[in-house]
Amino acid sequence: MSLVTSDAGAVGSGYSMSELEMVAAVARALWVWDTLDLELGDMVVVTGSSRQARLVALVATWYGPAQVLLVTDDQSSAPAGVTAHPMLTGAEETGSLSARLGERPGVAAAEFSGRTDTIDALLESIPRFSRLLLAGEAREPVTIDYYNNVHRKGVRLVSAVLANEERLPGHAARVERARRLLARPARRQACLELLAAASS
Repeated sequence: MSLVTSDAGAVGSGYSMSELEMVAAVARALWVWDTLDLELGDMVVVTGSSRQARLVALVATWYGPAQVLLVTDDQSSAPAGVTAHPMLTGAEETGSLSARLGERPGVAAAEFSGRTDTIDALLESIPRFSRLLLAGEAREPVTIDYYNNVHRKGVRLVSAVLANEERLPGHAARVERARRLLARPARRQACLELLAAASS
């Protein structure tokens, strides 16, 4: 397991505040998927109801994954191209996620809820050789069955605090990539709508 810190720093001048926020948020989402080595055809799981979780799920759709699943309390907030899945509890959630994921090769998951039961369910249900980023602020101590749910499955587990992203190698390139990706009007509009809905 590795610990990394990140956030969006200076993204440039000549942009309005909402555009700067959007570029920074997309650069942060790119960092998540770059860290998890998201590839074409991967199954993506994002957990959490925050604006950041929804934006990370939206940006994942731009990579061409097999499916993007957003496990959330608010299923009506799932961005276009993202499948909403209810956030359940305990064994019910583990069974539901296991049925969805099966033994798929190539699962990349980003956990933003910080809920211990969701983290447990995710770790128990993801198949072998998955990649998982823990980025949610845990509300209570998290205990992981490391041997059974990480080591034996060959899961790559990364823990991150999304602060001070500008200190990470490649930040400027991610900001530039975010700007290029947002040059497409449909992507730009989807991000603006997501950010506006979250701030209202």
